Amino acid sequence: MKIPKEEREKLWPSLPFAEWKETAATLHMWTQIVGKIRLTQTPWTNHSWHVTLYVTARGLTTSLIPHGLLTFEVSFDFIDHQLRIDASDGRRRAIELRGCRFLPRGDEDAE
Repeated sequence: MKIPKEEREKLWPSLPFAEWKETAATLHMWTQIVGKIRLTQTPWTNHSWHVTLYVTARGLTTSLIPHGLLTFEVSFDFIDHQLRIDASDGRRRAIELRGCRFLPRGDEDAE
């Protein structure tokens, strides 16, 4: 199905990279952290399929991750700007997704 350019621009606004590159770097770091948590907690599946993030209506999620007798999932909620951790015992934690400046290794004294 082909959507006319005018309609497409209303539905999908332009995202000039220069304007959101810091957000992209922060999101990249957050997704790496969540991916590494999932990598260490989930049994191995061919081609690292057990580390995949899935698209949701509000952002991204890990799906269930085993942890001892419990399970948990980590979700990026891009509407409420939160990283949510929901456990199978009903506990929920949320971390505000906000800008962070991640320094390359060895540059800790740069500030």
